[in-house]
Order: sequence, then C-alpha cells, then structure tokens
Amino acid sequence: MLFEIAPLPNLLVLAVPFTIIVFLVRFIRQAAFRKTGPKIPPGPPGSDHAKYLQADRWNVFKAWNEKYVLGTMEGAIDLLEKAGETFSSRPDFVMGEFLFSRLRGFSMVYGQKWRNWRTIHNSHFSAKASPAAKPMQENESAVLIKDLLENKAQDGILDRKHKILRRHMASTMFQMAYGRRVTSMEDPLVMEHDEVEECNGLNYYGSQLYMTVMNDVKKRMEEGTQVPCTTQWALERQKELGFDDLELSYALSSPWAAGIGTVSTAIEVAILAILHYPEAYAKVNEELDRVVGRDRMPTFADLQNLPYLDAFIKETMSNGLTCILMQMAPRDTNSHCSLFDPGLYV
Repeated sequence: MLFEIAPLPNLLVLAVPFTIIVFLVRFIRQAAFRKTGPKIPPGPPGSDHAKYLQADRWNVFKAWNEKYVLGTMEGAIDLLEKAGETFSSRPDFVMGEFLFSRLRGFSMVYGQKWRNWRTIHNSHFSAKASPAAKPMQENESAVLIKDLLENKAQDGILDRKHKILRRHMASTMFQMAYGRRVTSMEDPLVMEHDEVEECNGLNYYGSQLYMTVMNDVKKRMEEGTQVPCTTQWALERQKELGFDDLELSYALSSPWAAGIGTVSTAIEVAILAILHYPEAYAKVNEELDRVVGRDRMPTFADLQNLPYLDAFIKETMSNGLTCILMQMAPRDTNSHCSLFDPGLYV
C-alpha cells in the first residue's frame, strides 16, 4: 500500500462521557434556574397555545382566566391600579423613543417624574374628574351628529366621515387640554400636528409645536382670558411638579397626541358593529325612542335608563385594542416588589 491510514482513536469512548457531562451540567443549571430563576406567574401548560384556540375559544379563555390570564375588571384594578407601583414602569422602547422622543409618558421609567406626569392627567382625565367635562362632550356630540347628517353624499363618504370623527375628538381633546375648540380639520394647529405626526423622527418640530400651544395658554392666563383646562392647572403648579417647559409641553400633549386616533377608531368600531348587527342596532333605537323620544338628543343623565345602549357601548369598546404597550416591574432590586423579578414584562 502506498498510504497507510493510522487507526482512529475510539471516538465513542470519548463522546459518551463527554455527552453525559454536558447533560448533567445542563440538568443542574436548569434545576438551579427553576429554584432561583425568575419569579413569574404560572402560565398555561405546554408551548403551542395557539392549538387550543382553534375552536371554543371563549371557554378556553374562561378556563385560563380562572388560573392564568388577567381577564376581569377586579383583577386588573387589583394588579394595575391598587398595586400600580409594581407594574407602572415601562421597558425600553428604543425605536419608540427615537420616533416619539424620550419625553413621552409611555416610555417613562417609574419614579417621581412618572408620578407627577400621571398627576397632571388625573387632574382632568380621571374617573373622578371626567364628569366635569360632560357638558362640553354633549355639545361636541351634537356638533358631530350635525356634521354627519350634513355630509350624506356618497362620493368620498368614508374619508369625509373619518375626518368628521377626527375633528370631533380633536376638539374634545383640545378643549380639555388647552381650553380651545377645533372647528375643522383645516385648523392650522391641527394640520401642523398631523404633519409632525407623519414625521415623528423630527422631534425638533414636535417640540416647537407643543411649546407654542402651551405658551398660547400661558399668554391667555396673563391676559385673564383663559378658560380652565389641564394646561392652566399644570402651569399653576409647574414648580411643584418639577417639570421644565419642554417636559411639561410634552406631558400636556399626551391626550392630544394619543387620544384623537384611538377614540376615533373606537367610534368607527361601533359603526361597524351597527352595520354587522342590525338586530342589536334596532334594539338600541327602540330603547332610545322609548326613553328619550325624538324631540331631543340623549344626554348623560339618560344613561341610567338606557341599559341596552350602555351594554352595546361597552361591548363595542371591548373589541380590539388600538395599541398595546407592555408594562414592567421596576428594575430597582430594593423596591417593594417581592413577587416578581425586577424588569419582568407584563
């Protein structure tokens, strides 16, 4: 033979003990991880949860809700409201912070700044404070109905009705935030806002816009012509809140920036529900005719006598969240949160 191949070592003799060692190390690490690993709530068994949702989804989620999934108002209030300090922080949204600025509340880490930010919005947008806005909402709703009835032409009807809904919500949010109405989507302030939203990366222009509307309120306060609103309330307490002008302007823009599109979408979902479930719409109409009649608009005072309409509204609002943002347990290992690891996403 020209070439003689040397006998190979018995790799099997080496491979078997090596494999056993690797397996043991992995087993020990997994056991230690389960014992001292992340503190997280139990989840549904298995990994392919989608297969359980092919049919009978309602009962599957009902069963999961009793053990795993947060699916009741009471549970949500207990975890996210009463124990809100535990899950009020936010994970890092790198792209979101680039597009929408680090001054946005949705990316704030839990702390005193976040608590003050929330105080600003609770002053006028909490369940306790919101009844004061009902007269304004009733007026804007009447204007909305008038606009919808006057735009019956079929050409471009969907686009026009979308703009009508956006004007309604823009005016509602502007009044609560800045104390001024929006009479049309061609309002220069609204058009500038839409341009800023389309170019979110240009934070400089967003800062200019938010500072401008806040300074307009400040000027009207000095003149004694400003009506009560969130901005006036916050400016009177700016030093106490610990916000500089730019931080405060962004905080005050939140209802404007986040509320217009989301609530407009919720109304559009309700319209779709009416089109898809005409029998439910007929019951709503019958109840309105019986309780309110046809000579006036319904008001918030009528709601207690309109149980079917109330249920219809709540049902439409339960369909399809427009935006889902994770919350996070605080990263501070010295915090009061002892049931979950710091940094846990919820």
